[in-house]
Amino acid sequence: MIYVKPTSDIFIKYLFGKEEHKSLLLDFELFRETGRYHLGFMLRECRDPELYLTDHLVLHFLELPGLGNYNKEKQLEQWLYYLKNEGKTEGDEAMKILLKENPQISKAHEKYEAFTRDEALLDAYEAHMKWKRDYYSGIESARLEGEKIGVGKGEVIGKIRLFHEILGLSVPLSDELKEMSVEELKAMLEKVEYKWMHVKSKK
Repeated sequence: MIYVKPTSDIFIKYLFGKEEHKSLLLDFELFRETGRYHLGFMLRECRDPELYLTDHLVLHFLELPGLGNYNKEKQLEQWLYYLKNEGKTEGDEAMKILLKENPQISKAHEKYEAFTRDEALLDAYEAHMKWKRDYYSGIESARLEGEKIGVGKGEVIGKIRLFHEILGLSVPLSDELKEMSVEELKAMLEKVEYKWMHVKSKK
């Protein structure tokens, strides 16, 4: 997990582009050699490690695999244990105690159970995740295509084709799009993005 203080919006937007990307929970260990699940990093000068840029920006890495059992006195460890083990709680006595003693986590567990029993929600979730995979895969394809025919123009073409595919429209041929000017392509992209936003708002 990467956590940036909420007051540091300027750093959040600069580093991650959008504020909602300030927290990332990662289920792997970056620094296994430390033997700790919680690490914090600050920005400092390369040749003078004692010189810090600011104390208002700290990147906190919370590595779930590095957490064994939890300390019941620490809320953070309770939540990390829950996130690490939810969905595989059968026979887990520590989890049973945690759910009994922590009302908030127990409520989260109830919502998780309700979610997994609702086929409509699961289908919607799977559809959303598939769209995200397809979308970012398309963005990467657009980037690679852009390297061949010019980054700016290539990415626009890739996005146009991607949105047409997502919307179930006839996908224009790359060769035809390459003949168009950048301005024409951007206008086409704006139209198809608008259609996609309109469809998404109805879901």
